[in-house]
Amino acid sequence: MVKDGRWEKMFAPHYGKYVHEFADQITHEMVIGAYERRARDRRITGEFIVYEPQPDGSNYYLTLGSHGEYDAIRARVDTYKEFDMGGDA
Repeated sequence: MVKDGRWEKMFAPHYGKYVHEFADQITHEMVIGAYERRARDRRITGEFIVYEPQPDGSNYYLTLGSHGEYDAIRARVDTYKEFDMGGDA
């Protein structure tokens, strides 16, 4: 669980909005933000960037993960897809 207030800061400006109105910002923080923090802390070795290719050629980034945490990666992907797609994971 994150205890540095990052999530509160990210969600505060969006209070009262529907999730789809700022889902791209949530995704960016969960994937790119996490990657940037790991890079800054020099903890990138062996990382996976898990994404789902989209029909328009773009990628929908789902999570980061390390070798050996396959069950945790799968659980995060399932959670994010359910969160974003209303349970159609």
